[in-house]
Amino acid sequence: MQIKYRNIFPFILSILVVVIDQLTKTIVALKMAYGQSIPVIGDYLRITYVTNPNALFGISLGHRFPYPILTAAVSVIIAVLILTEKTKLLSSAYGIILGGAIGNLIDRLRMGEVIDFIDAGIKNYRWPTFNIADSAVTIGIILMLWFTLIGKRKEHSP
Repeated sequence: MQIKYRNIFPFILSILVVVIDQLTKTIVALKMAYGQSIPVIGDYLRITYVTNPNALFGISLGHRFPYPILTAAVSVIIAVLILTEKTKLLSSAYGIILGGAIGNLIDRLRMGEVIDFIDAGIKNYRWPTFNIADSAVTIGIILMLWFTLIGKRKEHSP
């Protein structure tokens, strides 16, 4: 298998996501007290330092679920998808997902949980606190679905 530019760019995206994710988490951990919250846009958006031992957005798959093993396995699968995907846009979406998965995997291996800090909502109606890695996974999945569903529709349209 020959590695081409289209296969390298998604890995560059992954590295960029990991660097931004780890940098923001490090800044939050060093500059804030655990549980501290700083308003950014009133009560709509706050930086709140918390940790999450569960999966994406606090979803629990069980008390002793092996999140690092699952994340590592999914990361390998995504890397293979990147190497075999022929569409630049779809492989880029995979790269963004991979970066998010690795960003959170680093936290899990280092601390056993993930640092979360983006706190959005209105008054008591809050979205689960999340981080850059969670955002990358979510954006990557949305792009992947969009490229897969909408792209296929465009290919078949007259």
